[in-house]
Amino acid sequence: APAPAELLAAARQALAAGRHAEAARDAGEAAPLFRQAGDKGGAAEALGVAIAARVAKGDIQEALRSVTEELERCRSSDDKLGEARLLCAAAGARLAAGGAAEAAEAAAEAQRLASELPGGGD
Repeated sequence: APAPAELLAAARQALAAGRHAEAARDAGEAAPLFRQAGDKGGAAEALGVAIAARVAKGDIQEALRSVTEELERCRSSDDKLGEARLLCAAAGARLAAGGAAEAAEAAAEAQRLASELPGGGD
């Protein structure tokens, strides 16, 4: 089985090449593998790619559903970096859905969280 980092790299390449379904699949497979390895940052990054791929594919509601589920997981495990990354993904999904105010709100919340992270206030 491919390592999560390899899946994430493949997902990024697929997303850049416009192969959105492939990108969503690979990134979606990488996220739980990162999580099992204890790499919250990798999991959040993979989820961000998966969500961006769903948005690019036009699956806005699925992207928003994923964001909501994963935000709950991050909040329950006090994963502020993951939460900030997912809020950025949420902002993109909400903007694609035509919700500029909601997108701005998610982006502002991500910025607030990031400022609380070690080195985030620099």
